[in-house]
Amino acid sequence: PPGAPWLSMGPNSILAEAQSPFRHIHPAGTRGVRMAAGKPNDGIRFVFPEPVRAAKGTPIDITCDIRLVAPAGGSFRLYFGRGVIASTATDISVSAGEVAVRDGAGWKVVGKAPPVGTWFTIRLTIDPDKRTCDGGLATEKGLLAEFSGLKLHPGWDGVLDTMICDGLGHVAGPCPTHDLDNFGVAENRLPAPGAHVAEARKPSAAAAGELAAIGVEIGKIKERMSRPAPVPAYPV
Repeated sequence: PPGAPWLSMGPNSILAEAQSPFRHIHPAGTRGVRMAAGKPNDGIRFVFPEPVRAAKGTPIDITCDIRLVAPAGGSFRLYFGRGVIASTATDISVSAGEVAVRDGAGWKVVGKAPPVGTWFTIRLTIDPDKRTCDGGLATEKGLLAEFSGLKLHPGWDGVLDTMICDGLGHVAGPCPTHDLDNFGVAENRLPAPGAHVAEARKPSAAAAGELAAIGVEIGKIKERMSRPAPVPAYPV
Protein backbone atom coordinates (compact mmCIF):
# COMPACT_ATOMS: atom_id res chain seq x y z
CA PRO A 1 0.00 0.00 0.00
CA PRO A 2 1.08 3.66 -0.27
CA GLY A 3 3.63 4.73 2.36
CA ALA A 4 4.47 8.02 4.09
CA PRO A 5 3.55 10.81 3.57
CA TRP A 6 0.38 9.02 2.36
CA LEU A 7 -1.98 7.29 4.78
CA SER A 8 -3.74 4.20 3.41
CA MET A 9 -6.59 2.02 4.65
CA GLY A 10 -8.24 -0.79 2.74
CA PRO A 11 -7.41 -2.72 -0.45
CA ASN A 12 -4.96 -0.26 -2.02
CA SER A 13 -1.83 -1.19 -3.99
CA ILE A 14 1.06 0.58 -5.71
CA LEU A 15 1.43 -0.86 -9.22
CA ALA A 16 3.42 -0.13 -12.35
CA GLU A 17 0.31 -0.74 -14.45
CA ALA A 18 -1.50 2.01 -12.50
CA GLN A 19 0.84 4.66 -13.96
CA SER A 20 -0.94 7.40 -15.92
CA PRO A 21 0.19 8.20 -19.48
CA PHE A 22 -0.43 11.95 -18.99
CA ARG A 23 2.72 14.11 -18.73
CA HIS A 24 1.39 17.68 -18.77
CA ILE A 25 1.86 18.16 -15.00
CA HIS A 26 4.43 15.59 -13.86
CA PRO A 27 7.25 13.82 -15.74
CA ALA A 28 6.77 10.20 -16.74
CA GLY A 29 6.69 8.06 -13.62
CA THR A 30 6.80 4.38 -12.79
CA ARG A 31 3.90 3.77 -10.36
CA GLY A 32 0.32 4.68 -9.55
CA VAL A 33 -2.18 3.59 -6.90
CA ARG A 34 -4.95 1.06 -7.50
CA MET A 35 -7.93 1.21 -5.17
CA ALA A 36 -10.56 -1.52 -4.90
CA ALA A 37 -13.88 -1.48 -3.04
CA GLY A 38 -13.59 -1.82 0.72
CA LYS A 39 -15.45 -0.11 3.54
CA PRO A 40 -16.88 3.31 2.60
CA ASN A 41 -14.26 5.07 4.74
CA ASP A 42 -11.36 3.07 3.32
CA GLY A 43 -9.04 5.00 1.05
CA ILE A 44 -5.93 7.15 0.94
CA ARG A 45 -5.10 10.51 2.47
CA PHE A 46 -2.37 13.03 1.72
CA VAL A 47 -1.60 16.09 3.86
CA PHE A 48 0.25 18.85 2.00
CA PRO A 49 3.69 19.86 3.34
CA GLU A 50 2.42 23.46 3.41
CA PRO A 51 -1.26 24.47 3.40
CA VAL A 52 -2.65 26.46 0.49
CA ARG A 53 -4.64 29.48 1.68
CA ALA A 54 -7.23 31.26 -0.41
CA ALA A 55 -6.01 34.71 -1.42
CA LYS A 56 -7.85 37.45 -3.29
CA GLY A 57 -7.21 37.30 -7.03
CA THR A 58 -5.23 34.04 -6.86
CA PRO A 59 -6.88 30.96 -8.42
CA ILE A 60 -6.07 27.48 -7.12
CA ASP A 61 -5.72 24.64 -9.63
CA ILE A 62 -6.38 21.01 -8.69
CA THR A 63 -5.69 18.05 -10.97
CA CYS A 64 -5.74 14.26 -10.87
CA ASP A 65 -5.61 11.41 -13.40
CA ILE A 66 -8.14 8.58 -13.07
CA ARG A 67 -8.86 5.25 -14.76
CA LEU A 68 -11.74 2.90 -14.07
CA VAL A 69 -10.48 -0.70 -13.88
CA ALA A 70 -13.62 -2.65 -12.99
CA PRO A 71 -17.21 -1.34 -12.73
CA ALA A 72 -19.39 -1.47 -9.63
CA GLY A 73 -22.68 0.02 -8.53
CA GLY A 74 -21.32 2.80 -6.28
CA SER A 75 -18.84 5.64 -6.59
CA PHE A 76 -15.65 7.02 -5.08
CA ARG A 77 -14.92 10.53 -3.84
CA LEU A 78 -11.94 12.86 -3.99
CA TYR A 79 -12.13 15.36 -1.12
CA PHE A 80 -10.18 18.63 -1.04
CA GLY A 81 -10.23 20.84 2.04
CA ARG A 82 -8.75 21.36 5.49
CA GLY A 83 -8.10 18.34 7.67
CA VAL A 84 -10.11 15.14 7.69
CA ILE A 85 -13.39 16.64 6.44
CA ALA A 86 -12.91 19.47 8.95
CA SER A 87 -13.63 22.12 6.30
CA THR A 88 -14.58 21.00 2.77
CA ALA A 89 -13.65 23.17 -0.21
CA THR A 90 -14.90 20.86 -2.97
CA ASP A 91 -15.28 17.21 -3.94
CA ILE A 92 -15.16 15.09 -7.08
CA SER A 93 -17.14 11.86 -7.37
CA VAL A 94 -16.82 9.16 -10.04
CA SER A 95 -19.13 6.21 -10.71
CA ALA A 96 -19.01 3.70 -13.54
CA GLY A 97 -21.23 5.98 -15.61
CA GLU A 98 -20.64 9.60 -14.67
CA VAL A 99 -18.47 12.23 -13.01
CA ALA A 100 -19.95 14.67 -10.49
CA VAL A 101 -18.48 17.71 -8.71
CA ARG A 102 -19.67 19.45 -5.58
CA ASP A 103 -22.06 22.35 -6.19
CA GLY A 104 -22.69 24.04 -2.86
CA ALA A 105 -24.30 21.53 -0.53
CA GLY A 106 -25.03 19.00 -3.30
CA TRP A 107 -23.61 17.34 -6.41
CA LYS A 108 -23.63 18.34 -10.07
CA VAL A 109 -23.08 15.72 -12.77
CA VAL A 110 -20.55 17.30 -15.17
CA GLY A 111 -19.99 14.52 -17.69
CA LYS A 112 -19.96 10.84 -18.55
CA ALA A 113 -17.16 8.67 -17.20
CA PRO A 114 -14.98 7.21 -19.99
CA PRO A 115 -15.17 3.45 -20.59
CA VAL A 116 -13.33 1.06 -18.28
CA GLY A 117 -9.62 1.04 -19.11
CA THR A 118 -9.49 4.65 -20.39
CA TRP A 119 -7.38 7.18 -18.53
CA PHE A 120 -8.85 10.65 -18.08
CA THR A 121 -7.64 13.75 -16.29
CA ILE A 122 -9.82 16.14 -14.32
CA ARG A 123 -9.03 19.78 -13.62
CA LEU A 124 -10.66 22.13 -11.13
CA THR A 125 -9.86 25.83 -10.82
CA ILE A 126 -11.05 27.39 -7.57
CA ASP A 127 -11.91 31.10 -7.65
CA PRO A 128 -11.55 32.28 -4.03
CA ASP A 129 -13.23 35.62 -4.79
CA LYS A 130 -16.42 34.14 -6.28
CA ARG A 131 -16.14 30.98 -4.16
CA THR A 132 -16.80 28.88 -7.25
CA CYS A 133 -14.88 26.38 -9.35
CA ASP A 134 -14.57 25.76 -13.07
CA GLY A 135 -13.01 22.76 -14.76
CA GLY A 136 -13.03 20.02 -17.31
CA LEU A 137 -12.48 16.37 -18.13
CA ALA A 138 -10.18 15.13 -20.89
CA THR A 139 -8.74 11.90 -22.27
CA GLU A 140 -5.62 11.62 -24.39
CA LYS A 141 -7.88 12.07 -27.41
CA GLY A 142 -9.23 15.42 -26.26
CA LEU A 143 -11.75 17.28 -24.13
CA LEU A 144 -14.75 15.35 -22.78
CA ALA A 145 -16.63 18.02 -20.85
CA GLU A 146 -16.30 21.49 -19.35
CA PHE A 147 -18.15 23.09 -16.46
CA SER A 148 -18.16 26.43 -14.65
CA GLY A 149 -19.68 28.34 -11.78
CA LEU A 150 -20.04 25.42 -9.39
CA LYS A 151 -20.27 26.65 -5.81
CA LEU A 152 -17.69 25.65 -3.22
CA HIS A 153 -18.90 24.25 0.08
CA PRO A 154 -20.54 27.18 1.91
CA GLY A 155 -18.60 26.45 5.10
CA TRP A 156 -15.07 26.31 3.61
CA ASP A 157 -12.66 28.39 5.71
CA GLY A 158 -10.20 29.06 2.86
CA VAL A 159 -7.52 26.53 3.85
CA LEU A 160 -6.60 23.63 1.56
CA ASP A 161 -4.19 21.12 3.10
CA THR A 162 -5.64 17.61 2.62
CA MET A 163 -6.71 15.29 -0.20
CA ILE A 164 -8.72 12.14 0.54
CA CYS A 165 -10.01 9.46 -1.79
CA ASP A 166 -12.64 7.15 -0.27
CA GLY A 167 -15.90 5.37 -1.12
CA LEU A 168 -18.27 8.16 -0.05
CA GLY A 169 -19.24 9.46 -3.48
CA HIS A 170 -22.54 10.68 -4.94
CA VAL A 171 -23.80 7.13 -5.63
CA ALA A 172 -24.01 4.75 -2.66
CA GLY A 173 -22.60 1.24 -2.92
CA PRO A 174 -19.28 -0.50 -3.58
CA CYS A 175 -17.01 1.80 -5.58
CA PRO A 176 -15.46 0.79 -8.92
CA THR A 177 -11.89 -0.46 -8.80
CA HIS A 178 -9.85 2.47 -10.08
CA ASP A 179 -6.35 3.83 -10.61
CA LEU A 180 -5.18 7.26 -9.43
CA ASP A 181 -2.04 9.14 -10.41
CA ASN A 182 -0.52 12.60 -10.96
CA PHE A 183 -2.35 14.44 -8.19
CA GLY A 184 -1.48 18.13 -7.97
CA VAL A 185 -2.49 21.44 -6.36
CA ALA A 186 -0.99 24.78 -7.36
CA GLU A 187 -1.54 28.50 -6.75
CA ASN A 188 -0.93 29.14 -10.45
CA ARG A 189 -2.49 27.89 -13.65
CA LEU A 190 -1.39 24.36 -14.53
CA PRO A 191 -0.85 23.37 -18.19
CA ALA A 192 -3.72 21.81 -20.08
CA PRO A 193 -3.39 18.22 -21.38
CA GLY A 194 -1.32 18.20 -24.56
CA ALA A 195 -0.09 21.77 -24.06
CA HIS A 196 3.13 20.81 -22.30
CA VAL A 197 5.37 17.81 -21.64
CA ALA A 198 6.92 17.84 -18.18
CA GLU A 199 10.52 16.64 -18.05
CA ALA A 200 12.37 15.29 -15.03
CA ARG A 201 14.81 17.78 -13.55
CA LYS A 202 18.48 16.96 -14.05
CA PRO A 203 20.95 17.83 -11.28
CA SER A 204 23.55 20.50 -12.03
CA ALA A 205 27.16 19.47 -12.64
CA ALA A 206 28.08 20.67 -9.15
CA ALA A 207 25.25 18.72 -7.52
CA ALA A 208 26.12 15.60 -9.54
CA GLY A 209 29.72 15.88 -8.36
CA GLU A 210 28.64 16.21 -4.73
CA LEU A 211 26.39 13.14 -5.04
CA ALA A 212 29.23 11.15 -6.59
CA ALA A 213 31.56 12.13 -3.74
CA ILE A 214 28.96 11.12 -1.17
CA GLY A 215 28.58 7.78 -2.94
CA VAL A 216 32.34 7.20 -2.70
CA GLU A 217 32.34 7.97 1.04
CA ILE A 218 29.38 5.64 1.62
CA GLY A 219 31.28 2.91 -0.20
CA LYS A 220 34.32 3.41 2.04
CA ILE A 221 32.18 3.25 5.18
CA LYS A 222 30.47 0.05 4.02
CA GLU A 223 33.88 -1.50 3.24
CA ARG A 224 35.21 -0.66 6.72
CA MET A 225 32.06 -2.02 8.36
CA SER A 226 32.45 -5.30 6.50
CA ARG A 227 35.93 -5.94 7.88
CA PRO A 228 36.30 -8.47 10.75
CA ALA A 229 36.49 -6.87 14.18
CA PRO A 230 40.14 -6.62 15.44
CA VAL A 231 41.23 -9.13 18.10
CA PRO A 232 41.89 -7.30 21.41
CA ALA A 233 45.51 -7.32 22.66
CA TYR A 234 44.37 -8.71 26.02
CA PRO A 235 41.40 -10.94 26.79
CA VAL A 236 38.39 -8.98 27.97
